[in-house]
Amino acid sequence: MKKLIALILALALAAGLVPALADEEAAVETAAAETEAAAVAERKLLATVNGEEIWNDNRSFAQLKNYYLNYFAQYYGLDVYEDAALAATLDSVALDFAISEALFSQKGRELNVTLLTDEEKTEIETQARADWDGAISSYLTQNGITEESTEEERADKEAEAVEYYKAQYGYTSAEDIVEEYLASEEAAKLHEEVQKLEIGDVPVSEEEIINLFNEMVDEDRDSYEGNIGEYEYNRYYQQTPIYYVPEGYRGVIHILIKPEQSLLDTYSGLAARLEEQDEQALADETPEAEAAETPAPDVEAAPAEPTEEPVTREQVDAARQAVMDSVKDKVEEIVRKFNEGTPFADLIAEYGEDPGMKDAVNLSEGYLVHAESIAWDLPFRDAAMSIENVGGISEPVLGANGVHIVYYLRDVPAGAVDMTAEIRTRLESQLKSDKENAAYDEMVKRWRDAADIQYTADGQAIIDLAAELNAEDEEYEEEVPAEDAEAPAEEAAVPAGENP
Repeated sequence: MKKLIALILALALAAGLVPALADEEAAVETAAAETEAAAVAERKLLATVNGEEIWNDNRSFAQLKNYYLNYFAQYYGLDVYEDAALAATLDSVALDFAISEALFSQKGRELNVTLLTDEEKTEIETQARADWDGAISSYLTQNGITEESTEEERADKEAEAVEYYKAQYGYTSAEDIVEEYLASEEAAKLHEEVQKLEIGDVPVSEEEIINLFNEMVDEDRDSYEGNIGEYEYNRYYQQTPIYYVPEGYRGVIHILIKPEQSLLDTYSGLAARLEEQDEQALADETPEAEAAETPAPDVEAAPAEPTEEPVTREQVDAARQAVMDSVKDKVEEIVRKFNEGTPFADLIAEYGEDPGMKDAVNLSEGYLVHAESIAWDLPFRDAAMSIENVGGISEPVLGANGVHIVYYLRDVPAGAVDMTAEIRTRLESQLKSDKENAAYDEMVKRWRDAADIQYTADGQAIIDLAAELNAEDEEYEEEVPAEDAEAPAEEAAVPAGENP
């Protein structure tokens, strides 16, 4: 919740929530009227916590609600109050949060926790004012105010900006932001200090780290063995930590020779067009396509539009040969030097144009390639898998980025990855976080069990409504027959990324 207001103000602008010039006045007036109506609504007592009252304008209650209202609106375009079950759940969660915060405050007073120093308060206040000024400035910029604008125009827009943020979030000045920042930072400091005193340091043993590592290895083995596409998608595109390497990988390094770009572009364009033609021809052979082409009776066919001359295989092959001929001398020189005993790494340094081959780890371990790899350009992948023995090289092949000569560096053993210092630190951090969260939940549960928490009729109504509406949703989901449920979309093919 720290810096919540700055986040909301920034996201509002970034998401384009500032009204357009044509309708901004109406939008601001409408929002202001809604805010004013909400402000005069009856103030309601919802609960007491050891005698401390929780009202519906409680800071924690309102803060959590506002956070999620804005979150759903900005990221999903969703008005929470259009979904009764979601709105009721949000009210219930906000009330629960407010009760927990009250318990934290009470425990902080009991433990004599020191919150913010004067120096910290000054720093927070400075940041709050800067963020407010930045929000106003961004509003002016997005609504046409420039250095050439008059002072009157600027003043009018500044007043309009204040009205906008008042209508949207209830903030009318930097003072409101300062107040919110201080409250947020004090709450964060309170949580931190109370947890230190109540929970203390949570140790993680070496045995726990090893056990978690073995669990992750087993999970990845089940997920990835025989499923190379998912393995590479998670490893290269999702950047997911990987603990197991499937069977069948080899490490390769290569020399990339970049030909004249115009030659490569000509070949790539012709090859792409030929592929499109082949796909279209296949589609035209289907019964559905034949039926679609049959004109209805008495309907005059539209005149055919002129089309490009079709690309032939001969044209593609000729364009490919032109590329290969342009680098023929260099390829022959590389192969000759390799056969004479020049280390392939030295040849990469002399001739290679792939930046990835300048990385020491890539050079020592190689790119990991599998016969079913999706992460590499297909000609590169097939060349890498065509080499029979470790230490051998491929025939020169033309790929999307140029001509490759691939070297079979090593076989990659299947199984668990090495337990590196980075992996150990990551697992230790994960275990520590999990144990701290469990200890936190247990701590709050102890406080709740010992506390005198009394709900008023209004507070109990919030809890009951959320439970009732969510129970109805669950009951509806159970009643939907399997055949009526929407089938999941087929998994989209993973596009090959930038690769050799």
